[in-house]
Amino acid sequence: MRKRVDVPVQAYSASRVNQELAKEGIPLPFGNRLWAANWPTQTAPFPGLVVHLISTVNNYVLVSQFCLILH
Repeated sequence: MRKRVDVPVQAYSASRVNQELAKEGIPLPFGNRLWAANWPTQTAPFPGLVVHLISTVNNYVLVSQFCLILH
C-alpha cells in the first residue's frame, strides 16, 4: 500500500525542487519565470511537474533504447 503513495509524493517533491531551482535562477528552457510559477491553480507547481515529466520520459526513452542496443 505504501508504494502507491510514494510515486505521487516523489513527483510532487521533484516538481517543488524544480520550482525552487527556477526561483534561485538556475537556467531552464523558456525562462525561469514560467517554471517558478504556481500556474494555473496557484497551489500546485504545475510547470515543475511538466519539467519532471519531460525528464522522466526522456530518461525512460534513453534507457529503453540503450537496452535495445545491448540485445
